[in-house]
Amino acid sequence: MQLKGHQNSVNSAAFSPDGQRIVTASFDKTAKVWRVGGFDDLLARGCDWLQDYFVTHPEARERLWVCRARR
Repeated sequence: MQLKGHQNSVNSAAFSPDGQRIVTASFDKTAKVWRVGGFDDLLARGCDWLQDYFVTHPEARERLWVCRARR
């Protein structure tokens, strides 16, 4: 998932207590709330995003236990 919408760099991000949303604050003086579908979903998306990196750096997948479990 790409978080698009700010007009400048994001300077802060935090999860909601239920893990279903991320709130971001930007140097453009805006804050946005993003629905992520939970922390497990976000981790899965992150591991998917790293797949090309893992092709050339298989040792990195071994160090990231969360992605190792998602083969």
